[in-house]
Amino acid sequence: MHKPEEYFVRNLKHGSLENLFAVYGMDVRVTKHGKKYAELRVGDKTGVLTARYFTDDEGEVDEIMSSYKVGEVIRIRGDLGDYGITIKQPFTASITRCWEGEYEISDFRAVTGNDVEEMLGVIKENIRGLKNPHLKELCGFFFNDENFVKAFKSIPGAQSKHHNYEGGLLEHTYEMVRLWYVVCDLHKELDKDLLFCGIIFHDLGKLRSYAFKGASIERTTEEEMIGHIVLGEKMMRGAMDKIDGFPEELKSKLSHLILSHHGEIREGYGSAVSPKLPEAYVLFYLDYAGSQINLVMQRYGGLERG
Repeated sequence: MHKPEEYFVRNLKHGSLENLFAVYGMDVRVTKHGKKYAELRVGDKTGVLTARYFTDDEGEVDEIMSSYKVGEVIRIRGDLGDYGITIKQPFTASITRCWEGEYEISDFRAVTGNDVEEMLGVIKENIRGLKNPHLKELCGFFFNDENFVKAFKSIPGAQSKHHNYEGGLLEHTYEMVRLWYVVCDLHKELDKDLLFCGIIFHDLGKLRSYAFKGASIERTTEEEMIGHIVLGEKMMRGAMDKIDGFPEELKSKLSHLILSHHGEIREGYGSAVSPKLPEAYVLFYLDYAGSQINLVMQRYGGLERG
């Protein structure tokens, strides 16, 4: 059963409420008087709220923290005000678990607000315009694969912070492609085709890094043990090795862009190597700009989930 429109976060009014929310985050806080309370980040696909559970029995706070998990859907009875939801015990306020069949998970799983097919169309249009035949064939290896395209359209761009919603990776890639137009027009000395491929494949490993569990985004074992940068380079290298006559130097350059796209190693953002090509530096800055702008827009739009 879908939530009625008036029950979505973006349409809620101040006052008493009883509503279903997904849990996006949980923590224990302490009041200025030294009492523990539970603070939850809850919401649905339209927005996020802070819910605070107050009680004189601190054991109940521990019970809340151990009973519920990020990604689950819960029912909250409380009061909504300027600072979020207050759930104050004793009285009628409460948090209870919801079971499958009581809700539609699509109501709680955030999705990109952009047209998925339009974004994908822009990427494919630019693939058709590539001048380097080896890079064009490489793009076709992936984007002519229906399973790859299906995953690429739906996977989130991150677990938290930026583009952390269904279709987030496609949206992030599309935004970087739009920036690529401008940068390459200003700096014609850049290898435009190489940079484009670095953009559309820089987060290739995320297709094997994240999976949805309920309303939450979970990190896979491969992400925990290997990481999306190395995973992506391995996927890219495997594809390049299957293309006859793919130049070894071009393989090295594209691998380098993927392995260095988090910037200098000394900065600690996870690059396997530091950038050594102009295109690698530009890729890093476009990636960073796109992610940080999205984070700001989520924060000021009340959509930040973690």
